[in-house]
Amino acid sequence: MIDTTHEIALEPCDSKAFAAYGYDNGTLAVQWHSGHIHHYPIDEKTWQAFREAPSKGSFFAHEIRHQVQGEKMTGTCHRCGDIGRLGQTCGDCGTSTIYTEQEWTRR
Repeated sequence: MIDTTHEIALEPCDSKAFAAYGYDNGTLAVQWHSGHIHHYPIDEKTWQAFREAPSKGSFFAHEIRHQVQGEKMTGTCHRCGDIGRLGQTCGDCGTSTIYTEQEWTRR
């Protein structure tokens, strides 16, 4: 499990694989086109190689996705459908806590 709960600043990118990415203190944050964000623990050397890769999506697929376990940081509000940080109150409707699909099913 990744030991980070803070939000990582994201920069948009022109990729078929994802919409934005960011890095902070050993954690790569990837925002998918769906709007959901995953965090991946990577070292500085991998981060630099990722930044310099001509295709960030290809680099991610070959060097990160199957090498390290990511953690989903966002979920969908089951009341209004907005995407927000897991465990927090929905920023759109303000009344529902954001859960993963698995957590919602267990409720």
